[in-house]
Amino acid sequence: MFERCKAGLAETLWRRCVEGPMKIPRTIWDSLIPATEEDAQRIEQELDQVREGIRLFNYAYPLLGLIVGTIVSHHAPWLSVAGSWLFVLATSLTNEFLLSRPSPVTDVIAHARARAFAMSAMTLVQTVGWTSLVFWAWNPNSIPSNMFGVLIVSCTLAGTSMRLSSHPAAVAGPMAFLAVLMLMMETFHSTIYVVTLFQLAIVYTILMLFQACATYRRFHRTWQLEHDRSLLIAHLHDAKRESDRAHRQAS
Repeated sequence: MFERCKAGLAETLWRRCVEGPMKIPRTIWDSLIPATEEDAQRIEQELDQVREGIRLFNYAYPLLGLIVGTIVSHHAPWLSVAGSWLFVLATSLTNEFLLSRPSPVTDVIAHARARAFAMSAMTLVQTVGWTSLVFWAWNPNSIPSNMFGVLIVSCTLAGTSMRLSSHPAAVAGPMAFLAVLMLMMETFHSTIYVVTLFQLAIVYTILMLFQACATYRRFHRTWQLEHDRSLLIAHLHDAKRESDRAHRQAS
């Protein structure tokens, strides 16, 4: 009994902690290049969810940027801070314009592919612009400065993993950038606690990665169930029409 439980636990850990992460690059690539119309329809549904997340950030980042910029401007050149905030505002307005612009669909696969690349670029550029606000005043030798910067980056990582994870490529760029940024900040933070904080940053990044993967799996499972249900309903309608036709011919 104990041996079976131990073997099952080892298999589960291997599947989720080793095999799962190894599939991430392929999953990201497949989310950019749909092979069939069914894949294109799934990607379109994923991007619809990402669009809502981007629109939330379009409003949140400029408003929060005013608060963050006000704090940062006391420790950095105000012209640089203002330039970063204007870049965040311009990115948000551009994203909103592109998301609101209707695009004709002539080829389902090509449309899904172009939309996937465009929205993946949107999320990455928006994230880079937002985090640039913090860097003007970041000082690795100052504990409050480093804590403030890491707080902004870690909160952004959490929000990104929740709001954009329905599409792997759209969330991969921002999450990779934020994870590297946070680890770099803790690496250059020259204090006595640098090792401990670096380890905590690694653990936090792994937790956010698992959260993003779990959210994607949940969305994919829900979409698959809805897709199977729609196919079943279509088959039942076809069977009903065939039955009615055979009944009319028999009578």
